[in-house]
Amino acid sequence: MICDEAHALQNISAARTQKVLTAAKLPNCVGVLLLSGTPMKNGKASNVFPLLKCIGHPLGDNQRTFEERYCDGQMKPFGHGGRQIWLATGGSNLEELNREIGLSMQVKTKEDVLKDLPKKVSERSER
Repeated sequence: MICDEAHALQNISAARTQKVLTAAKLPNCVGVLLLSGTPMKNGKASNVFPLLKCIGHPLGDNQRTFEERYCDGQMKPFGHGGRQIWLATGGSNLEELNREIGLSMQVKTKEDVLKDLPKKVSERSER
């Protein structure tokens, strides 16, 4: 299965992400290739988890474990009542994360991809 615009799959609870996850588990799906020309928003580790889950990477097996290890996930006090909420919006062990997903995820800039092409030439038509 090939999914273009994979940056749209960064929210694990979004309907589109759930549909892709369901399709990726079908018996006739032999592999998943996620493509995007758009950078990951804010570059947060938490945005990578749904993509890892889609491709069947071992780090995509357990969201809580992933968030504890790579998103500085922890219970934090919220409000005046002392209520605790789970926050996993930070980053931790990011070098390790990059090593772990390095073979599964490639980042190519426009310069990397287009370096062998000739320079762009603008032509104006005269009327």
